[in-house]
Amino acid sequence: MRDLGYSVNLIIGGLDVVRFITFLKSVNINILRGTNGEAGHAWILDGVKTWRGSYQYHINWGWGPNASPGWSNECYYGLWNKTFLVYHKDTLHMYILAPGT
Repeated sequence: MRDLGYSVNLIIGGLDVVRFITFLKSVNINILRGTNGEAGHAWILDGVKTWRGSYQYHINWGWGPNASPGWSNECYYGLWNKTFLVYHKDTLHMYILAPGT
């Protein structure tokens, strides 16, 4: 990605929510990865907006019938797929800054 002009900043561990939201409002992409202790997953967050006083995140979970891209006011670490799957362990955040931003 760096060869294409993108900047990448890798953060392991806890999420700085203020930085995260500021970054998404700048029309950048954030890739998150986490596990639930048994299984792991990576997903893309590429937008944030305020709706009815709370944040909504544009999330692409990448697979499954309930995982299509869209706006969600759910936790950015969780996914409804018959049961609520939470990937909050062993987290990694990759901030991807587009060329020229």
